[in-house]
Amino acid sequence: METVYDYAIVGAGCSGLSLAVELVHALSGDRRIAVFEPRQSYPLDRVWCFWKTTMHRFSQAIGYEWGQWKVRFNGHEVIQASSHFPYQYLPGDAFYAAALETIDRFPSADLFLQTAVTDIVENKSDVGISTNRGAFRAKVVFDGRNDVNQLLNLGSLLQHYTGQKIQAHRPVFDNRTVTLMDFDVSQRHGITFVYVLPFSENEALVEPTVISHLPLETDVYIKLIRDYLNDRFGLNDYEVLFQEQGVIPMTAELSPPNVPTRLIPIGTAAGMVKGSTGYGFLPIQKWSRSIAQDIAAGRHQRLPKPRSWLSTCMDRIFLSFLAEHPSEAPEVFFHLFQRVPSDRLVRFLSDRASIIDIARVIAAMPKRPFIRQAGRITLAGGAAS
Repeated sequence: METVYDYAIVGAGCSGLSLAVELVHALSGDRRIAVFEPRQSYPLDRVWCFWKTTMHRFSQAIGYEWGQWKVRFNGHEVIQASSHFPYQYLPGDAFYAAALETIDRFPSADLFLQTAVTDIVENKSDVGISTNRGAFRAKVVFDGRNDVNQLLNLGSLLQHYTGQKIQAHRPVFDNRTVTLMDFDVSQRHGITFVYVLPFSENEALVEPTVISHLPLETDVYIKLIRDYLNDRFGLNDYEVLFQEQGVIPMTAELSPPNVPTRLIPIGTAAGMVKGSTGYGFLPIQKWSRSIAQDIAAGRHQRLPKPRSWLSTCMDRIFLSFLAEHPSEAPEVFFHLFQRVPSDRLVRFLSDRASIIDIARVIAAMPKRPFIRQAGRITLAGGAAS
C-alpha cells in the first residue's frame, strides 16, 4: 500500500533541515515526514554567521565567535563591540551533522538522498511528488527549492559572493575582530565590500561581496580575494581550505502566502533571508519553530511571517535607496556603525529592534533621500521600487 506522508520537505538545505528538525521535536511519532534531497552527502559547502540574539537548536555546532567587529571606508575604521551579542560562525558540515542526527532518531521521518524532485502537483486531497526514484504523495509539501534563474528574474538587487577559507604561511590576521565590511576596494562591479572572518592569525574566511543586478564569474571574485590579500596584508602565499558562493535577492517582497495551502514555499524564495542584510539563519529557525508548533497545536488558519510589518517596511525603504543611490551606500553603512550604539544596531540588523532602536537607526540615515523614498513607497501602496 502506498505511503501518504503527512508532511514532505523538498530540498534539505538550511530551511528544509531546520523545518524537519522542528517538526521532529513538535510532532508525535504517528505523523510521517519525508525529506527529499538531490545531494548524496553533506560536506562543508557553506557557512552561516549571525549575532547571537536568540537561542536555537544548533548552538552546540557553533564553531567560533567574536566579541567585536569593524567597518572600513575611505581609510577610516569604526569598531563596535558587544558583551551581549557575540558574532557567531556556524560551519555547514556541523549544522548538517546535527540536523541529520536529530532526523535519524525520529522513526517516522524518511530522508531520501540522491532524490531529485522533477514535478510537484497539488491535488484536492494531497500533493503528488515526482522524483527520479519514483512518485510520492503527501498531505502538505514545504518546497525549499531555490531556482536561481527565478530569483534573477525578480529584477531586484542581488547580494552575491564567493569566499575562500585560507591558511596563510605567516601571521597576518587579527583574530579578535571580524571585518564585516571593508569598502576600501574597487567599486567597478557594483557596491563592493570584503568580509573577513579571522579564526587565527593565520586562518580566515575572506569573502568579497557585491551588490548589483547580476552575479559575476567566479574568477572575478577569486581575483578580488587575491588582490585584497595582497593589498591589505601583503599576502601572496596561502592555501585555500574551502570555498563557498551564493546569490541572495535583496527584496522585501518575498513571503509565504497568508493562508496555508498544501504547497508552501520556504527558504530564500519565501523571504526567510532579510533582504537588506542577507542574514537568514535565525529567521529560518524562528519561522520553522513557529510553524511546527502551530501544526502540533492544530492551528492552520494563517502562516507566520518571517519578520514584522515594520521591519519589512524599513527594508523596503533602505533597498529602494540602495537601488537609486548605490554610490552613497558605503558611506551610509559606515555611518550606521559609527553613529548607532552596537547593541541597538545588532537588534535592528537581526529583526529584534525596539522602537527606540529603530529611531536611532533612522537618525543615523541621510534624511532627505530616505524621507523621499519612504514617501514614494507609501504612495505606491507599500511596493518597493
